[in-house]
Amino acid sequence: MTARAASAGSAIGDRLEGATAPVDVDAWCMGPATRSLQPEALVTRDGNRWSEDEPTIYLAGDPGVAISEFGRHWSEESDPAWMWVVRLRLDHALDLRKRETRTELGIPAGSTWILDRDRCRSIARELRATGRCDGLIVPSVAFLDDEARWNAVIFVERLAWPLGSALEVVSRSHVLTSIVDRHA
Repeated sequence: MTARAASAGSAIGDRLEGATAPVDVDAWCMGPATRSLQPEALVTRDGNRWSEDEPTIYLAGDPGVAISEFGRHWSEESDPAWMWVVRLRLDHALDLRKRETRTELGIPAGSTWILDRDRCRSIARELRATGRCDGLIVPSVAFLDDEARWNAVIFVERLAWPLGSALEVVSRSHVLTSIVDRHA
């Protein structure tokens, strides 16, 4: 990291002093249709809205958001998936649904800012660099008109706790499968 990048990360961290809060909530995700699910199976390094190749977990604030977000990536070839309920515990989450937090980060007013993948990745990269937050609560792209519908973005490398303590798989429900007969 360059001195300039470190200085920028420090400035962001200073502006966000006191803006993070603990999170201890149930969240939902779609995952493999297996008897059990280990939290490690939810870690992705795929390029997504809030990450490039960093270890990240994405969870939904309610079952409808989980299905909607999963549906954005669904195809007829997708394997069956279960909806999983997990208990999420973060020490220092930053809620980007809050206008004052977005203002401090230079995020424009309105709801469409979240559609800019490069901006989201840049925000996440800067926040990871500060070391002052372990995750984000962000509006769901599937429900831009309703900020109460959210996703959690967990910065796995920033967790103060072991992954199994920060993310406890509680139960599974609802299996989603394609109705297309792949063997026909």
